[in-house]
Amino acid sequence: MNTRPSSKSIMPAALMFFALGINFLGKYIAESLSLPLWLDTIGTMLAGMVGGPIIGALTGLINNLGYGIFVNPVSIVYALSSVALGITVGYMAKFGFTSWLPTILLLGVVTVIISAVVSTPINMFFYDGYTFNAWGDAIYERALAATGYRWLSAFINELSVDIPDKFLSALIAQQIFSCLPRDLVKRFSSVRGDIDVTKM
Repeated sequence: MNTRPSSKSIMPAALMFFALGINFLGKYIAESLSLPLWLDTIGTMLAGMVGGPIIGALTGLINNLGYGIFVNPVSIVYALSSVALGITVGYMAKFGFTSWLPTILLLGVVTVIISAVVSTPINMFFYDGYTFNAWGDAIYERALAATGYRWLSAFINELSVDIPDKFLSALIAQQIFSCLPRDLVKRFSSVRGDIDVTKM
């Protein structure tokens, strides 16, 4: 009996391992340099682009749970946001939103909206509107002082970091994606469930 794992089971695991490494590296760089970014979703986006929504979602979930358990517990509560982002990028990849700059910019817009909508209630419920990003939290305090509306200020806080973070992350993920061997990407086409928009 052949008990060796098939390439179909190894490839998704290898992709997620690679993507998680990119996420951890990006977050380490952002925190070390005190950047107004997180850079912890580049790998999740890449996993969604290559492997589709399920692999993108699993990568986002494992990323936040792993980082939360071993490094910073704050990361755990944002697992839902990472899962939503992985699913979003994965579904957009099915329609070819990974090929050229205008589609990547649209992907950036969508992921900014998804991240802000999902993360703002988390920020409010757990952290009184703060994001633990020094740049964003400074904007939050100024917006709160100017408007007096905590939810609006928390949303502005989230957007102030998500806009540069998600656009840059999407661009970096797409550049990595474009450098991958085409044969490797095609092997994941059945997993992604690619849709030929020219036939719709």
